[in-house]
Amino acid sequence: MENPILKAVLMHARQQPDKVAVCQDEQKVTYAQLANIIHVRAGEIKSSAFVLIKASNTIDFLVEYLAHQSLRVCTVPIDFGISETSQQNLLNCLDKGIPANCNEIVCTTGTTGMPKGAMHTAESIEAITLNTQHGVSMSADDVILLPLPLNHSVGMRVMRATLHIGATLVLQSGFAFPSVMIENVKRYQPTAFVCVPAALERLYLQLEDDFIPLFSGFRYIEVGAGSLTPDMKQRLAEQLPDTHIYNVWGSSETGGCLYQNIRQCPDKRTSLGLPVKGVEVKLHEGRLALRGAMNMIGYVGMPELTYQTLVDGWIITSDMARIDDEGFVYLLGRSDDMINTGGEKVSPVEVEQTAAAWPQFLEVACTGIPDDILGKAVAIFYVLREGEDVFNRRKFIRFMSERLEYYKVPTKFIQVEELPRNKMGKLLRNHLLTSNPL
Repeated sequence: MENPILKAVLMHARQQPDKVAVCQDEQKVTYAQLANIIHVRAGEIKSSAFVLIKASNTIDFLVEYLAHQSLRVCTVPIDFGISETSQQNLLNCLDKGIPANCNEIVCTTGTTGMPKGAMHTAESIEAITLNTQHGVSMSADDVILLPLPLNHSVGMRVMRATLHIGATLVLQSGFAFPSVMIENVKRYQPTAFVCVPAALERLYLQLEDDFIPLFSGFRYIEVGAGSLTPDMKQRLAEQLPDTHIYNVWGSSETGGCLYQNIRQCPDKRTSLGLPVKGVEVKLHEGRLALRGAMNMIGYVGMPELTYQTLVDGWIITSDMARIDDEGFVYLLGRSDDMINTGGEKVSPVEVEQTAAAWPQFLEVACTGIPDDILGKAVAIFYVLREGEDVFNRRKFIRFMSERLEYYKVPTKFIQVEELPRNKMGKLLRNHLLTSNPL
């Protein structure tokens, strides 16, 4: 099957040739121009089984990606900063062979330096694309500002969905400079914005009084690769009354699957939301499992891990979860993050969501630390807000005790300058102790 994104781009080039497909800085490329550039580039490429492409938020990368897809070459977008060791490990896996129906490989953002490559077919890419479009009610009239890297599953699926539906994509390289975002909003007047929780919260603080005027122009904001804190969800719902805020759970293996419009069901704001149509969810030994046409066909060169992850058509994740009577999914933490304290199981996510409402905290993370009596004690690592000098431990413990069972209330408190995160802003909970020795 032909790559559905390439097929759509060629169709839009015929039906709406003068519509702008993609923008980067001051450059605009129409669908007709994009199709022509892809055709020219494809004529320069020597066909192969697969190609590693260093991803960047540029028109050049889109052309390279789609040109190889036009030749039925399996594309593997990789981070510009990938280490030689990680790249060689990936190549070793690829050299073991790729199934004939593998269209694209999306690498996970693992913390081990050993990325896994999730193999996708044209059919699974199309399903992921449709899930993305339906999950946020994407329209062909949308102009979507995308600062997320295009080697990551969130950036890739949004890029694909935008071109597939015939909307306009505005590429931006990261969030480092708010002035760049302000300039892009003024220049292109985007209707949608895609980001990760840490970046959105950072922009909220950096832009101060400019945040609401800037963000209120978006029809919707999609937040992926993590969950906003309940406090931030509440603030955004109140301060952006005309903007839909979607918090999305997804993975390299499945694409975006669970969508929560935070304006709806205020009592469900600590959840991950509901599965989009066509996605089935269940619990497998307490872990979240998903089934649908969007699922990968396996990890390249890793048959044993594939066997453990794909069970009877279900992707078995490492995320511990619960599902309520209305089908809303709640994340408890990764299976290896759960804290066993004195025989009681504690979800670090639940502790973090509760502690995040403490007014002195800018950021907070929870993990277990060794304890001679309990086995593991519940500990929090916190960053104080500017102007806060002394953490009021006594009042904080009272605050937590009023909201959580006694065994979930933290007993250890470690102040840090910042929390460890990966390039996508995901909390590296397993780095808390290694980067902050007790």
